[in-house]
Amino acid sequence: MLNKILIVCNILLLPPFRIWNLERGETAQEINAQHTEFVCGLDWNPHRTHQLADCGWDSLANVYTPQCLSGELAV
Repeated sequence: MLNKILIVCNILLLPPFRIWNLERGETAQEINAQHTEFVCGLDWNPHRTHQLADCGWDSLANVYTPQCLSGELAV
């Protein structure tokens, strides 16, 4: 399913990034607002399905599974 996931982040985008599950439609299923500055790094965990790690210009790092990928978000 990861080949149908789109994550957009850039220096001008606040909240820092948005996640689309293209199987569920054309609107973003989740907006990440865990950072106060832009996200400068984002990657999938190769050992845990759907788990992301991100780091921001605000010196914070997060490791989590987005709700829209864990099945907790009703669409």
